[in-house]
Amino acid sequence: MEVNAGIAVLPAYAFTALRGRGIVARPLTDPAIVREERLITPRDRDQSAATVAVHSILRNLLRQMISEIPGTGSPN
Repeated sequence: MEVNAGIAVLPAYAFTALRGRGIVARPLTDPAIVREERLITPRDRDQSAATVAVHSILRNLLRQMISEIPGTGSPN
């Protein structure tokens, strides 16, 4: 990309890594691209403290990443 060699499709959270690198990032808006993520845990047992902590970290990280995406506004 930095040698005028082409284009790339990246997740929106990657925009922040491009700041200051002389690369233009334009969102794809039509059609909108939606991606759902899931945290999978066993149904038949309680979540460990580590699982609960990872879930909390991931949720907070994703909310932060969403708030940094241009044009998304505040997360719900």
